[in-house]
Amino acid sequence: MPKNKRVFVIIPVYGYEPLLLQLLQNIPSSIDRIYLIWDMPDDHQYQKIKAIVDERIQLVIRKSRGGIGFAMQLGVQLSLNELDGDPGILVLMAGNGKDLPSELERMIRPIDLDQADYVQGSRYLEGGHSINLPVPRKIINKVLPLLWSIVLRKRVTEVTNGFRAFSADVFRGNDLIWRRKDLGGYEWEYYINYQLITGNFVHREVPVTKKYLRNVNHSKIKLSDGYQILRPLILCPLGKL
Repeated sequence: MPKNKRVFVIIPVYGYEPLLLQLLQNIPSSIDRIYLIWDMPDDHQYQKIKAIVDERIQLVIRKSRGGIGFAMQLGVQLSLNELDGDPGILVLMAGNGKDLPSELERMIRPIDLDQADYVQGSRYLEGGHSINLPVPRKIINKVLPLLWSIVLRKRVTEVTNGFRAFSADVFRGNDLIWRRKDLGGYEWEYYINYQLITGNFVHREVPVTKKYLRNVNHSKIKLSDGYQILRPLILCPLGKL
């Protein structure tokens, strides 16, 4: 893996995630830092994670559920602090085992080679795969990219996949206001997605795999959270967010 920049993986987690230990153990040695932002960890699982001998893993424990958006913002800030102005790549990765650590190289390569500022992992590009995706999500995940493509005036194949990579530079300067106390939930990712694609940044998609294992609860998103996902799509083009 050609690596001209340090790579930081940010993993937000809430409560108990059955595949978290397996995920952490499979992250390639080429990754420089792993920030695990963990809201209300399961005690038994926490002891197992804490016992992993891997100096790259930085555990950040929060005693209440602060929201995935706040967790990601905290991970970004910690990464920028550690980079201290040096070039870097920040990767958002699910803690529920749906993203494959073996595909991290594919995600970071365009940024590492200065060919992109923002990379979205897409299961719908040629070479991508969607395994055991529940039917309701399959419908939603097809409709939303169409709506976003219309709003953005650019074809995108994926918006709901949280496997994303960024040049650290997009979070520096004044072009992107990413510290948002009002975007503590799922909407933060979609707000960032809109701002980067419509702003002065280079956006690319790369094919990845999204894998749902049978009999495993992979998501904590509720139906009531749907507005958080749609809010940036509605309000960002109006300049209201």
